Amino acid sequence: MGANRGGAGDGLTATGVSGINTAVWNPTISVMTPTDALASTYSSTITHSVA
Repeated sequence: MGANRGGAGDGLTATGVSGINTAVWNPTISVMTPTDALASTYSSTITHSVA
């Protein structure tokens, strides 16, 4: 049995799963901006990897 769910901001992969299995990931991201930053729309990419 396999499962795969993915999208912007979340992901889950499981293969050959049997029995009771759980995983929890509750990330917190904080961004500090300078007090003189201009009001606008900004974007970035966050990459998280676990080996």
